[in-house]
Amino acid sequence: MSTTISNLPCEVLSHIMRMLPHEDLKTVMLVSKAWKEMVDEPKLWTWLVVNISTISDLKKLEFPRLGQVQTLRMRPSYHSELGWRQPDNLKKLLQSLLAFPSIKKIYQIENFHFGSVEPALLASVFGNLDELDMRFSNSFSKAQIEHVFSAIAEKANPMKKLSVTGVDVALLSPAVLAAAATNVKELELYDWSEDQMKALLREIVEKDRPLSKLEICCNIRDVHNIDPDLVGSALNKVEDVVVVDGLSLELVTAVLKGVVDVEGTSKLKRLWLKMSHNHGKSLDGELVSQAEQKIGKFFS
Repeated sequence: MSTTISNLPCEVLSHIMRMLPHEDLKTVMLVSKAWKEMVDEPKLWTWLVVNISTISDLKKLEFPRLGQVQTLRMRPSYHSELGWRQPDNLKKLLQSLLAFPSIKKIYQIENFHFGSVEPALLASVFGNLDELDMRFSNSFSKAQIEHVFSAIAEKANPMKKLSVTGVDVALLSPAVLAAAATNVKELELYDWSEDQMKALLREIVEKDRPLSKLEICCNIRDVHNIDPDLVGSALNKVEDVVVVDGLSLELVTAVLKGVVDVEGTSKLKRLWLKMSHNHGKSLDGELVSQAEQKIGKFFS
């Protein structure tokens, strides 16, 4: 008797389907009722990005196979009364997402105005995410920012990536900012005050935090009074650092001294300083050479 793929045990078929390219799963669903039931398993669809343009699109999440989906993409809608431009619809969206803790990333949230959403509700949803992009949005109130950052700081498992640009984080206390910003694995921070940066650097130096990748933009006025030893010690406890503008020669020198320190305690594996070539030429040549032997070229 000949054996076809349909004769294989269900557990074997299920294993094969888990190894298929994602797009092929959609084709498998059309083969037969039995195969459709197999690929309806939620674990096979965690990769899917669900597009939501209106409040009606939330019904997509009711499909059993999407029960463990991890990513949503918010899109604008031509149906203004159903779209995310309506504050009530945004509130309904977030309330609905409380029932889907598997959602870990929401694309394009920066394109919508969440200012009318209750701070606690916003923090419950945003604080559950693994990746949060708050760049280029000024729609958050002080209470909302405080609740969101407090939720991030209290996460048992650190957030994978937090990007903050354009949000008025200057409203936050230095302690809250530091606790949240270091309870992530990757941080992009382009807006901060001197006191907030001091608190962040001390948090990195004094505690064993999960932060492994840091990108910051420095204004020379904001880092002028920060202790070079604090900057050098903190950045050498992070594996991957990008600094856009603003670091003085004294601060860069402190970082490089930590890299070449004979005790070998630096965790820094990659450093990129976006500064002019002439600025870089003003650094101590021997120190630069020693640092490049350990971490490679660190400025253009």
